[in-house]
Amino acid sequence: MSPRSRRHATIEMERILIPAGAYLAGPDDEALKIPRFLEAQSLSRRELPSFYIGKTPVTNAEYADFVTATGHEPPEHWSGPTPPQELTDHPVVHVTWFDATAFAAWAGGRLLTLEEWEKAARGSDGRRFPWGEWAEGRCNSGVAGFGGTSAVARFSPAGNSPYGCIDMAGNVQEWTGSESGKYRVLRGGAFNHRAEILQTFYAARHVPTYHYANIGFRVGWDANPRAG
Repeated sequence: MSPRSRRHATIEMERILIPAGAYLAGPDDEALKIPRFLEAQSLSRRELPSFYIGKTPVTNAEYADFVTATGHEPPEHWSGPTPPQELTDHPVVHVTWFDATAFAAWAGGRLLTLEEWEKAARGSDGRRFPWGEWAEGRCNSGVAGFGGTSAVARFSPAGNSPYGCIDMAGNVQEWTGSESGKYRVLRGGAFNHRAEILQTFYAARHVPTYHYANIGFRVGWDANPRAG
């Protein structure tokens, strides 16, 4: 697949076009009732229109621009509106679903649906990890032993998805715009998770006010926001 990207005019966020068409999806919404690893995949063919996705999770530097421009409350581990210097190129964490939604709107976009996230992570051929089968050294996981987030480009391009998306396995779990009852759905695995949780079809859920050191997000944009 040939990734096509462009930069957001306002905050220089690189985004990738995920083309319209079919993809092989993993287990259905039953997987969202409890966070768990599903031993067997039941793949189904689904269709999605084209959309744009952020090439990486939103970084601390990008989130700092948002905090400065809007006065939004910064994450709890920052010193005021400025992130720790050594973490500027790491994914922002300790953000609630409401924080992520506010940033996405400010960036002219929205949070991805759980289906969009999955297609961008696994491509059209139903792969178990963004790069194919499990291999060490391709993502920041519990196996890698970082013990925290890493720079978003640390495992690129070896760990990229078929479309060129970075960190869709490991580093941080990501909020999506999809709901499961009173909860919001997260996709992907994080730096403290075992390999099974890093699989492209894994989903978890939390209340939208939840935040933690291993949860971030990325932004999506409609490819054709205005018909005609």
